[in-house]
Amino acid sequence: GVLASEVVELDLRNHKRITLWIRSNTVTASGDLQLLLDDHEDCASPLETLNLPALAEDTWAAVTLTLADPSLLGSIISVGLKQTVDLGICIIYLDAIKAISSLPSIGMMGGAVKKDGASELSETDEANSAAEDDMNLLPANTPVADEDGYYFGHLSETFQTLRLKIGVSGEADELTITWKYWDGSDWVALTNVLDNTDSFKAAAGDHDVSFALPTDWAKKTIASISAYWIKADLTVYTAGVSPVQPLGTQSWILGKEE
Repeated sequence: GVLASEVVELDLRNHKRITLWIRSNTVTASGDLQLLLDDHEDCASPLETLNLPALAEDTWAAVTLTLADPSLLGSIISVGLKQTVDLGICIIYLDAIKAISSLPSIGMMGGAVKKDGASELSETDEANSAAEDDMNLLPANTPVADEDGYYFGHLSETFQTLRLKIGVSGEADELTITWKYWDGSDWVALTNVLDNTDSFKAAAGDHDVSFALPTDWAKKTIASISAYWIKADLTVYTAGVSPVQPLGTQSWILGKEE
């Protein structure tokens, strides 16, 4: 059905991705559901059709969909959701649908710092190079919840999207990363976080972390680097049977969402 029609006309030609949260009351396979974008009312003739991934039952999922390049989405006025198979009585919930700009990165990493307990050591050169697996996203020894993590920062710009190239996944362990920012006096959890790194457990490759832009974000000096930081704070950790240290290869800060 149609999610929105005759909305304010949107020009998405300079956008690269659609991100959203979705939940289904039934299990779906990849492509069972499609997101439609159209310059006609009621999605009568979609300009672009995007397959949604497989969904578990009654579980919110963060989804990133890549738009076609070059784009034809110059005047979108309706957005729809389509079933390609009969899912029976299927209830779909959608939230936080965003178009993310294709603006280039606003600069190299101003700072990248590994946190191992009280030790904070810059890995900025490593984060800005393509050398493989040289970013220690968590300590090599047994990480400790609420003590270990990683900082990513830019010297002069606030930002809403971090791209991290994972080299070695931490999928063998049970771990949870809470993404935070510095408000001038404390580390505060970011809101509307879409963490495609899956707390450093995603497969090797490029993954984005996006979030709502804080209004009270302040600079902080870490490892002698004054920057706008986000903190990947390890809040849950249980070692697996064969623990694996998550490693990064490179990271970038992207343009702000529109």
